[in-house]
Amino acid sequence: MIYQVFVYWANQGKVHWNDDWVESRGYARSHIPGLDEHIGFANYDLRMNRLPEIQRNRAGRLYLDVDLVAVSGLPPNAGTMTLFDRTMTRIMPLLKYHGFEIEGNED
Repeated sequence: MIYQVFVYWANQGKVHWNDDWVESRGYARSHIPGLDEHIGFANYDLRMNRLPEIQRNRAGRLYLDVDLVAVSGLPPNAGTMTLFDRTMTRIMPLLKYHGFEIEGNED
């Protein structure tokens, strides 16, 4: 069961300062990361957690192709809403950490 979940970049994500960066430059950014960098940061964390990555369609909208059964770890007969809820429970903390939200979910 593959679903497309559309996301948007709502705000700057969290910053974790690496010790080597702080030692050489202090607590200052060389620039503020943009959308493409945040997609890269988010995709790295999603990939490391074996979750689908953020993609861009031809119109430029951001989305994830989510296999509800594979991501949720539940059997296919668990029910679509149960599969979706479990899947989003895994994906949303990483998306929010990097400043992304699901379209239509502004809370």
